[in-house]
Amino acid sequence: MDQITLESLARRVEALERALNQQMKPVRQKDWRRVVGMFGDSEFMKQVDAAGRAIREAERAEAQLLDTDHVSCLKYPASERGVRLTQKLDALPAEEEVGVTVITVEEQMRGWLATIAKEKSVRRQITPYRELADLFQFFAEFTIALLDERAADQFEALRANKIRLGTMDLKIAAIALVNQALLLSANRRDFERVSGLHVENWLEA
Repeated sequence: MDQITLESLARRVEALERALNQQMKPVRQKDWRRVVGMFGDSEFMKQVDAAGRAIREAERAEAQLLDTDHVSCLKYPASERGVRLTQKLDALPAEEEVGVTVITVEEQMRGWLATIAKEKSVRRQITPYRELADLFQFFAEFTIALLDERAADQFEALRANKIRLGTMDLKIAAIALVNQALLLSANRRDFERVSGLHVENWLEA
């Protein structure tokens, strides 16, 4: 057995103290506030941020937003225009988004709610209520582009320019513009009045 000297005992006590201190060290909670401004005015990080935003903008440019007329054709895919639209959407690369604006969702819901409201017999409301429920499942499969602050600003700018377009269409145009999306609509004549808006009609042969 090794002889214990004062020196070796002191080393052991020191090691034991370090181990105890390590175990008793409190776990630091994560707090994003600690890193705010940590990169200062780094030009390199500004370039990284700019590149990231450019990638995101490029992704937005690949989004397709369906106007209400195109959505209606997808609800009846056996029709000639429904088949044509489905084939074109199927041909898109998997990474490209297919969405609708929240304005289209509103229009579709208003239609079914009006149908339910005019039926006085509860039994005659069964079918429209069922189809209203189906509508939620239908739109759950799409990205829904919202009317956010940017879209509201864009809408007000378009309205200030006195573009001759209905309020709902003007909201759809504003949402498509701020998302840099391709708007798929049969109403090209009206939407093409909006500068910078990309519109195509995929129901055409």
